[in-house]
Amino acid sequence: MSRENLEVVRESFRCFNEQDWERFGSFYNTAAVVHGPEGWPETGAQGRVEIVAAFRRIREEGVASRVHDANFFCHGDLVIAQYFWVVTGSASGLSEERAMSAVWRFEGGKIVETQYFWGHSAALKAVGA
Repeated sequence: MSRENLEVVRESFRCFNEQDWERFGSFYNTAAVVHGPEGWPETGAQGRVEIVAAFRRIREEGVASRVHDANFFCHGDLVIAQYFWVVTGSASGLSEERAMSAVWRFEGGKIVETQYFWGHSAALKAVGA
């Protein structure tokens, strides 16, 4: 199942970049939980609707955002991704690119939990790899 899970995460990245929120949300269990990286200003989003709304809010607040150069790994049934997240303010035009990692946990082919990290070593440590 981990290979299928990896493809779900890969497709969710594509949907995020294309702002295909309906399809993006379809990968999440209705009771899924997303945890931001340490120091993230918002607490964990719970539920498919809230998760999609949190990602949409980034765009609606005048921030262009995309992910690129993702490397995906399976660790048991978990999927880990190491990638770059680019955020550009629409008013200022200033951009920042951050190296990030995340871990996804699945049940029944749907994402039930995602945890984001500022660095890859933190993600690996979280899963005991």
